[in-house]
Amino acid sequence: SASNPSDIYPLFFGYLGRLELSVYFNDTQLSADLTQGYETVRKVDVGSCAKSLSFFFLCLASANVYLDTKKRKWRRWAKNFHKTLKGLCTTKGTTSWHRCMIMEAHLGAVSGRKDYKTIQLAYDEAIGTATRNGYIQDAGLCAQLAAQFFLNMVEAGDVPKGNG
Repeated sequence: SASNPSDIYPLFFGYLGRLELSVYFNDTQLSADLTQGYETVRKVDVGSCAKSLSFFFLCLASANVYLDTKKRKWRRWAKNFHKTLKGLCTTKGTTSWHRCMIMEAHLGAVSGRKDYKTIQLAYDEAIGTATRNGYIQDAGLCAQLAAQFFLNMVEAGDVPKGNG
């Protein structure tokens, strides 16, 4: 327990760093463990930019755990984290709007929708917005998510006609 409020920042950003790594390395077990412990850090007042970043990675982690386990709880959590992220972007500024776009594309992909053109367009728009705003690391992450979506589609033999 931190006696000084400034002591909580290293804990918060340590948590966030581990959450990010669990997403980047697709460690769904670590993602699940860290996501289930979010209530503790959710109450920390670290500012809207850090808060939106945490909800972005909580949403990604939950969506990835859903992809791995197919447990609806994780999809529901991902949607709730996305809703919170979108609310932060709407009320606190659009610094993280590209992250909302990435999540909308990714949630469309993990939901099992078969509208590949729409999902591809959503990923492309998110990548473009992130790149134009200087968030190339988020553009790269989005490109990785899109590639994984299309690779999964090909592996499942679910390639739309005419897109060979």
